[in-house]
Amino acid sequence: MTIRKSGFDRRRWGLTIGIVSLTLLLAIPGFSNDYAAVLARQLTARDFRAADALTQQWLEQAAGSGDWREQQAAIARFSCSELQRIDALWQSASEGRFGIGIQAQLWAQLLAAAPTDAEPIQAYGRLTEQVGWVAPGSQPWDYRHRVLSELTFAATAPAGHWPALGVWYMTRWQEGMMGPPPGAPIDIGGLDRTLFLTEQWWARSQA
Repeated sequence: MTIRKSGFDRRRWGLTIGIVSLTLLLAIPGFSNDYAAVLARQLTARDFRAADALTQQWLEQAAGSGDWREQQAAIARFSCSELQRIDALWQSASEGRFGIGIQAQLWAQLLAAAPTDAEPIQAYGRLTEQVGWVAPGSQPWDYRHRVLSELTFAATAPAGHWPALGVWYMTRWQEGMMGPPPGAPIDIGGLDRTLFLTEQWWARSQA
């Protein structure tokens, strides 16, 4: 697989975690009370697999038939309140171990520790190892991401393990359902914008 560098401006965009699945939030109505109630029950019961599946189901409802480039462009239209609501449920039920916000914090720490000229994808590779989405030594663009059955369905999973956004993304990418077709050249800038929402967006969601 070819990796092609781009002129992506990391300082301008600022990165925080949020796999392409998060962009799917943009095209659908708000996270309904019915979804929230079911998700809360699953998380209270520590049924992380079911809660992960429900979170994924809701996010993927937004995919529709739109082109993947249209999904990227939709980031700018996103309202943060729904993501906050999902994140609050995950964090509350896991005593602050799981949730998109935890993933964002870990991602920001890895970026801060990286050289300013480092490829962001390298930091993403370290993140996937830290949260347990890949086996040690894997790379984020290879095919060694764990599959769902290999994840840790317990509260002792690494911090940031759930929801398994990176596993969703790589599965869909390999199936050609998100992003360029499998085997196509990867544009690093495009991958950054697809995999991660901006730090400005995350800060806005916390305001």
